[in-house]
Amino acid sequence: QAHGRVAVVAHSLGAAVAISHLLENPDAVDAAVLIAPAVNVSNRRSPLLSTRAWHEIAKYLLPFTRVTSSPFSNDCHDTAAGEYAGRTGFTPLAVAEETFQLIDANWGRAAEFTTPLMMVLAKDDQVIDWQAAEQFYQQASSEE
Repeated sequence: QAHGRVAVVAHSLGAAVAISHLLENPDAVDAAVLIAPAVNVSNRRSPLLSTRAWHEIAKYLLPFTRVTSSPFSNDCHDTAAGEYAGRTGFTPLAVAEETFQLIDANWGRAAEFTTPLMMVLAKDDQVIDWQAAEQFYQQASSEE
């Protein structure tokens, strides 16, 4: 209420959350800037099977654990890059599961997205599927 215009800026998983919220509350902000939004997960670093397929396999092969070790380095473009002190190499399986559920809930609803939108994508992104994000952008009903 203290500002004339308000925009949300979100990255990756945060952008997927923003999409979900703005699909249900299109007037919550005046504009959205989504940087590498997790509209879908890239399979560029996934050998043989899709990222989602590996997640499904892990759920069934590892019923005794709630976390998995990430096979990826901190810098997906430089696998020899060192780790930073605060990084953990483990991911709760529930985080991946909830991420896929959020992606699925948003998928196919681009035409319902009416909030003015700017998307920042990188064609060499190896984490999110930039082509799926571009498709979402093209199908969005935003006027600006």
